[in-house]
Amino acid sequence: MALDWDKDREPKLERKQGEAFQYLLGYFIWQFINGFVPSPNKYREIALNEGVLSGKIRKASGSIVSTEREQDNFLAENDTYQTWRLMANMKELLAETVSQVLARKYGALDPARCEVILHSFDAKDYLRTGEVRQIAQDASVAKDLKEAEVFARIFRMLHFVCQQFWENKKQQLLSTSRLRTYLLKREISASLKGLVWEYNDRVNMDRVWKPQGKTFLESLPDLK
Repeated sequence: MALDWDKDREPKLERKQGEAFQYLLGYFIWQFINGFVPSPNKYREIALNEGVLSGKIRKASGSIVSTEREQDNFLAENDTYQTWRLMANMKELLAETVSQVLARKYGALDPARCEVILHSFDAKDYLRTGEVRQIAQDASVAKDLKEAEVFARIFRMLHFVCQQFWENKKQQLLSTSRLRTYLLKREISASLKGLVWEYNDRVNMDRVWKPQGKTFLESLPDLK
């Protein structure tokens, strides 16, 4: 129930059994992540097609003909590929960050609050259908997002932040042999979330996930 989960973390931990709506919200977020982030084969294909359009990757008769080395060298510097690769290797951190955004906007994620959230926004049909993958996939490519598409907007913001994170730490990220382990270090996760709050405060930014003139949290609609 703390809003700052990286400050005095250990003393604040408490063994406590969660309740149904807390688990359901957590599972909804986890399923949204897995729908939003493409599979490794898919985001590799997306990035290589960018290379074809830019003339850096060769394609003939519908197939990539550039060598594996040429493909790997291109992908190592391709922002699209590396951003999705980061997100695919930090899914637990993404779930924690989404939860922190919700907590800072809507208050402690107690069972009652979780129930209200699950009946709101782009989660409102989840308890009835159990389906969220298509909503998440659509969110990842949408050119326009409505104010009430809260989870779509949060994940698009996180995608943007991960792009900046990649650009800021490109050398460290490329040199690590265990990317997932590196990304789940507490100091690394704290730096990513610090970047989230930095971009939250940039009121002059105008993106598909945030209008100009408000912080990101201010732009999210209130719970009814």
